[in-house]
Amino acid sequence: MDLSIYYINKDIKIIYKYIDELLEKNNYVTIFIDGFATSGKTSLALNELKEKYNLVDKIDIIHIDDFYLPKSNKDNIFNNLDKIDTYLNGNIDYFRFNNEVSNNLNKLLKSKTISSFKYGIFSCKEQKISEEIIVDIKNKSRLTIIEGTYSFSRNINLNSDLDIFLILTKEEELERLKIRENESNYNNFLNIWMKLERNYFSSLKPKNNDLILFKYSKEDVSISNESK
Repeated sequence: MDLSIYYINKDIKIIYKYIDELLEKNNYVTIFIDGFATSGKTSLALNELKEKYNLVDKIDIIHIDDFYLPKSNKDNIFNNLDKIDTYLNGNIDYFRFNNEVSNNLNKLLKSKTISSFKYGIFSCKEQKISEEIIVDIKNKSRLTIIEGTYSFSRNINLNSDLDIFLILTKEEELERLKIRENESNYNNFLNIWMKLERNYFSSLKPKNNDLILFKYSKEDVSISNESK
């Protein structure tokens, strides 16, 4: 996906317009939010979309970060950066994501034969599944958002109705990473994860014909000082 060919829209109303039109036409809508580190993916999902659409409809937000691989599974990645396949996206446990999320959402869309499902939340600090989220189908939202870097990966077996990609300059990204991460994590981003992300981004093609390229201003993005 050559990002330069897409128009960058800074007005969030265009996102609302797309979602409103989708909700008018469909019983359920699935949105994917991907983009550069610290570009505001979680802020957009939690602060903007959840606040707006929870007023009239329940909204489910699923964070790709909750499906990180344990460190033991990443050691091989660290030692073989130049050999990483761009579609491997080795930071995410796609098998678990598809087993716990994609398969159940697909069942809901096709047959509505399940009443609930649950998925685990992986804690990087504890290096294990620390809790579980239960999604109650009886009170299922009409809007599900999958957010986080690698959300557009072809390894995810779930179709999207709308793709939103958040961008920022490399200078902005590094500035925000310095605020968000400790020194060790910051160095890992510089030496490992940014390289993997750039390889991944260079391979991207939208899952859907509808793609919004969106950029927050600095004032719009809240950056946590705590890493997950």
